[in-house]
Amino acid sequence: TLDNQIIKVRLAEIDTPERKQPYGKEAKKALSTLVFGKTVDLRPVTIDRYGRTVGHLFVGSLNVNKQMVRTGHAWVYKRYMKDKTLITDERLC
Repeated sequence: TLDNQIIKVRLAEIDTPERKQPYGKEAKKALSTLVFGKTVDLRPVTIDRYGRTVGHLFVGSLNVNKQMVRTGHAWVYKRYMKDKTLITDERLC
């Protein structure tokens, strides 16, 4: 929350399975483990057509977007990718 507002966020440059798709629950759990109850730094990129803030999320120095790819819980959304190191992260997982 920011000043008691809920902000819906879409992680930039990556995609994950939807909740009801295979591995959707695992991806949600992985993200929750990384951020729940922690102070996060959201670096906004844009607002999408659904009104969500699209951005890069950090917990300390950990780039959550990259970590989700590195652990195999997300893949690179090539259409919107700007950070080419994500491809290497995806190949290594």
